[in-house]
Amino acid sequence: MKSLVLIGPAAAGKSTVGALVAAALGRPFIDLDEVAAAYYEEAGQPLDDLIRHIAHVGLVAAHRWWQPARAHAAVRVIGDHPNTVIAFGAGHSHFEDDVAAEPVHHALADCFVVLLLPAADPEVAHRVLADRCTQERGEGFCVVADEMLKRREQRDDGAFVLGGFLGAVFDLVALIANAV
Repeated sequence: MKSLVLIGPAAAGKSTVGALVAAALGRPFIDLDEVAAAYYEEAGQPLDDLIRHIAHVGLVAAHRWWQPARAHAAVRVIGDHPNTVIAFGAGHSHFEDDVAAEPVHHALADCFVVLLLPAADPEVAHRVLADRCTQERGEGFCVVADEMLKRREQRDDGAFVLGGFLGAVFDLVALIANAV
């Protein structure tokens, strides 16, 4: 049985939906944001280093610097938790360069990947995410999620490519209903 991995921008609802989908499917649920610290340590880039790096170079540059840790955490959580529902943190599914992304793409090849947005219309989703992100995390944090959404490529069949992953645009309620 394949693992189901929820990806998407910050504040999309991956953790909330992931727990509900896991319960409906009778599978364990793993929130990568909750277990990633040990993986970051393994990669030699602990969370405290990221926080210090943000203070020195800013969020976007620190996020780019931290790619190896994010990639390592994503690959390890898939390997350590087969047949589960996994909510990736927003930074674990998109990367600024192909070298960092390659091992994650390879690990996700054996998973069912769902791109989660809070609305089927990408423009509405963008507004909702910007509002949620700002409320939950503050003004500066949402730059990465905003850039991720701007890089999407809409397709004729209603799907789109975001951060290198192809996924259907799911309405949050429809995703939960379909999973149940």
